[in-house]
Amino acid sequence: MTERTRGDRLAVLANAHWVLAGLVFIAAAVPAFYASLGLDLVFNAATPDTARAATGWRVLVTGMAWVLAAFAYVLLLITSARAIRLRRRYRLVVVTNLLSCLFVPFGTALGLVTLVVLRDAEVRLEFGQAVAHRGPRGAR
Repeated sequence: MTERTRGDRLAVLANAHWVLAGLVFIAAAVPAFYASLGLDLVFNAATPDTARAATGWRVLVTGMAWVLAAFAYVLLLITSARAIRLRRRYRLVVVTNLLSCLFVPFGTALGLVTLVVLRDAEVRLEFGQAVAHRGPRGAR
């Protein structure tokens, strides 16, 4: 593979990480809406009801936990996109793409394609990773 096509593939992968970060950010609106329902249950009760308030707090905490997890994942994707562009932090990029495989279907596709590209010896050298030489198949 030539230097230009390898660089183009990595640039496309970095851009795809930005796109996935945007999609995850938009998808974080769902748990944010869920958390707002919890706020409504807690603070807008016509009569004080402890069961309703307890349910509201559970819904609120669960929704906010998912929102924080989504935002952390967005930051991880953005950091990974910059790392790919700068050819740094190989392990961070690998771990991010392993986590991306959990975000079905777009994250799975991006994660697997990125992991396949990152296994290339020339790409690993661009990231400053040592590449172990393997002998012919079957040789020990």
